[in-house]
Amino acid sequence: RRELAARELRERRAAYERLHAVVAGDDEETLAAAISEARRTGVDATDVEKAIAKLEVLRALTPDEREAKRREKAVAEARKEAFLLVRKDQAHALEELLGGLGEEVNWRAWKDYSGRTLAAYARQLRCTQVLALLDVTAHANTADDAA
Repeated sequence: RRELAARELRERRAAYERLHAVVAGDDEETLAAAISEARRTGVDATDVEKAIAKLEVLRALTPDEREAKRREKAVAEARKEAFLLVRKDQAHALEELLGGLGEEVNWRAWKDYSGRTLAAYARQLRCTQVLALLDVTAHANTADDAA
């Protein structure tokens, strides 16, 4: 009897943790599965209701809204990766990353938590390869704007 209660508590705790982890994401199927598991194991009703509300919001998104959300997430991930590549002074990888973003993404305006741009961050860390790449890119854009 005590073992059964302990097992149920572990299952409820695991379902609760999974539910909260999935609510932070944007995957409808995983969220629906986590909700049904939370209901089965007896997770608190308010937590389940919050998850259901999130699921309804996700299901109400239009395809354009879904695509915009996916794009925003990809750009945020690329921004984080770009600052990491600057810190490692990996100019070639940074060039590939920035080249794959497309014209609509203004990566020159990206700032880190300290308010530094990619170029300012590279200057501060004395990343010579990245600085050379960013200078070439800046001069190429100045020439394009002048033409």
